[in-house]
Amino acid sequence: MQQIALIFREELPLVAAKLSPRFHPFFCSQVASTFVPRFVDAIYACKRIGEMGAQQMSLDAHALKNVLLQVPAITAASVAADPKRAALAPGAPPPVAYRSFVKYVSSEMSKAEALVKTLVSPAERLIVTWRALLPKSSVEDLQRIMALRGIAKRQEQEQLLQAYNSTAGPDDQLKIKTAEKGDKFSNIFSQLRSN
Repeated sequence: MQQIALIFREELPLVAAKLSPRFHPFFCSQVASTFVPRFVDAIYACKRIGEMGAQQMSLDAHALKNVLLQVPAITAASVAADPKRAALAPGAPPPVAYRSFVKYVSSEMSKAEALVKTLVSPAERLIVTWRALLPKSSVEDLQRIMALRGIAKRQEQEQLLQAYNSTAGPDDQLKIKTAEKGDKFSNIFSQLRSN
């Protein structure tokens, strides 16, 4: 995280200095909207995440959130030197665009932090934690989270789902989606597994 913060502090002011003040909020929003999804994709790209790794990721996600929230202030250093851009100077009231930036970063990074908190939870509480912290995510996301936790075998996943479904109400029942026999992807994956 220190390297990311260092790169942000060194490079972002150089770019912001070349922008019109009108485009400064858009630039900050683009930095965040590009960076946050890549961070979440990087989490999902991991093969397996242990408890210690998930705890470190939780700390990193929080640190990244703080760094991203500082992007307008980091870029304002180059802007404050120009009197025409006094509205962006440190200590000035934040424009509406920056409030929406803070709202976006906070909500999206909270989702990433919830994903990592789900990974930290014990296997027997994984589905309950997933349901509580990520209520809008899909069953496919749950399967990806189980795979990250090392619960990759279909039988283990079904056991966890049965344990959850036995205590959940009828509206909260979960099922793992299986590929149909004619599905191209299932045929490809089965061929890959056999090699």
